[in-house]
Amino acid sequence: ALVGMSYAVSRTQRDMSLLNAELVSALNVASQVNAAAGTAGITAGKASLAGAASSSSSATGIAANMYVPTSEDVPNEELKAVLERVAVNREVLAAVSNKALISEDGNYGMLKTWVDSVRASGVKNFMVVALDDHTAHAMDKIGVARWRRDPTKLRDMNLSNHGISAQKFHMLREFLVLGYSVLLSDVDIVTLKNPFEHLVRDSDVEGMSDGADERTAYGWDDVADHPEMGR
Repeated sequence: ALVGMSYAVSRTQRDMSLLNAELVSALNVASQVNAAAGTAGITAGKASLAGAASSSSSATGIAANMYVPTSEDVPNEELKAVLERVAVNREVLAAVSNKALISEDGNYGMLKTWVDSVRASGVKNFMVVALDDHTAHAMDKIGVARWRRDPTKLRDMNLSNHGISAQKFHMLREFLVLGYSVLLSDVDIVTLKNPFEHLVRDSDVEGMSDGADERTAYGWDDVADHPEMGR
């Protein structure tokens, strides 16, 4: 899969490793879920493995390393319909946004700037993951393909910016389960050229970074001590 994303330099190397590991494991889901379906009961959008007491408990008599499907492994039919209409060569450029970044009529906001630059660069296979009805309706008004998905509230019940960013990895998993490659873009950028014309496609997972060198690219945040600037 082709996954491009910007990581904040404050992320630690351990965070990066865990997040990348989750994405890599998702690459095998599409094929594994079909095999697992033979022994698992998949009903009402929830996959349950025979012998498992619950989704959070251990399965009795099942090898510890056996793949156990989750609700995220069940193909999302709404997303599938959007991808079948938008994707080119099973690839799509996607951005995740909420109402804070777009006006109600869809004609103003950071998301509108992103959409305009993507269109100007010649990209046809792009879409928006809308986290609320406001954003979904705005995309409909300006003719942009979108998938309406509710974010999951964190333990503190707040839909914080960082919390939503973390959920992007789960959203990517849903694209991968359907067998599509996704280039995930932040909204606060301007696209100058069609990125799909410049991808080498030699890796399962790729990530962009704000780092200035190899060390900072992996999330280490080095600081310089300038006494004249105060402490």
